[in-house]
Amino acid sequence: MPTPTQTVSPSPGAAATSSTATADVDPVLARIPKAARENTQEGAEAFGKFFMEQVAQSLVAADPDLLRGLHSAECKTCANFRRTAANLEAAGEHHSKPSFIVQDTAIRRFLENEPSKFIEVTGQEVPVGIVNRSNATVDRTRQQDGIRFVLVLEFDTHWSVSAVHVEEE
Repeated sequence: MPTPTQTVSPSPGAAATSSTATADVDPVLARIPKAARENTQEGAEAFGKFFMEQVAQSLVAADPDLLRGLHSAECKTCANFRRTAANLEAAGEHHSKPSFIVQDTAIRRFLENEPSKFIEVTGQEVPVGIVNRSNATVDRTRQQDGIRFVLVLEFDTHWSVSAVHVEEE
């Protein structure tokens, strides 16, 4: 709930009054697209797509904090995603563009009485340059089609990834 504040000018001749509202906005929720915030099958799929796109973006920005608040501390694969972005950051390198392209999402298991929901995110790894601070290519990612990530999601105030399983064709 916004907390209204009011400022009144002390000068009687200049009756300037302004009213502003400040809201306690969850910074994690603010980053999540509206479609991915709902506690529904559609919301879970949208969150799965968003999460995997954030993983790719964290490598472009070399910024592990792009994943902060989107997964539980127990998610080992998520920790590896963050560590990869942190290693790029420490080396002064980053991906020149997103290397994982989401192609589809699907519900694997979504039962109302179970807290964990399983979402499949299918995509491909595309070859992109890994570049240094001077934008010189120091390495490249490799093409890999048919990658399926099965995300285990849980909902509290927003979706969160608790585990990731990788399935390759």
